[in-house]
Amino acid sequence: MSTLEVLVRRAPDFELGALLAALFQHGFGWNELRFEGVRELSPGRGALVRGLRLEERPTRLAIIELNAGLLSRASPLPEYFREFASRLPDPDAFIHFLGFWDSVQLRALAYALFPRLSVGRSRALGSGYRARLHLASPMSLHWLFRSLFPELRVEVAPALFRQSTKSGRARVGSTLDGRLVIGAEFNERRPGFRVRLCLESLACEGVLDWENEAVARIARAEPVLVRVRRPLEVVLRFERYEHGHTLVDENSERRQLGVRPWLRPSTGEQIGPGDVVVRSAFA
Repeated sequence: MSTLEVLVRRAPDFELGALLAALFQHGFGWNELRFEGVRELSPGRGALVRGLRLEERPTRLAIIELNAGLLSRASPLPEYFREFASRLPDPDAFIHFLGFWDSVQLRALAYALFPRLSVGRSRALGSGYRARLHLASPMSLHWLFRSLFPELRVEVAPALFRQSTKSGRARVGSTLDGRLVIGAEFNERRPGFRVRLCLESLACEGVLDWENEAVARIARAEPVLVRVRRPLEVVLRFERYEHGHTLVDENSERRQLGVRPWLRPSTGEQIGPGDVVVRSAFA
């Protein structure tokens, strides 16, 4: 019996990291490894590694079967999904669909259990997560800023920004591309996002000045924010300045000393009087 045959037979006795090391020693590379989660609707319990299959055709593959994934007992999916699949006339297509996502997540698990690949900025684990992180969406941006500012309420909304752009030199005698205008520059409108961080006061426990603190936190996250590739404006909104101050009923015709109408946001205004921009849209 060959060493690989012994490895297949004894695979459940291995920890995942040790099994990966053994496969590497037998000449397998990362592109020749596949990870398969639970494929049963009523899974049992057992060790993390359920088994190992080897395929030679059409390509050489080592398929590692794990007691993990979206159909496992530790799945984050609600029980509804398992009940839904059990009521289908043919649940194989649905199970195969979940299996695709299993293969992505379990590959990241394997990276984490093999330090040579999971530690360091340029390692495979970080590269895999960055490839799947689609920051140019409100949901991802909300998650990111909620992680950066766990103390604050975060609002993310699409917005349209204006940018002054220098025009090309007008010319005649050749085909124009439609982007040239007469004049030195023109305003270009670009869609992006406005992130609002809502505060009740200038300082709180652990933070002496929220404006300086926000600028510092955003600067540390700038290498990630530039990957959005769309205008991204970050605003601090101080709640106590949101509506301005009046001393009389706003419906009254009589105005008293102390009324500050310039603090009251006008209809349709995007940046109110209590807003402080801590990152410009075209940073």
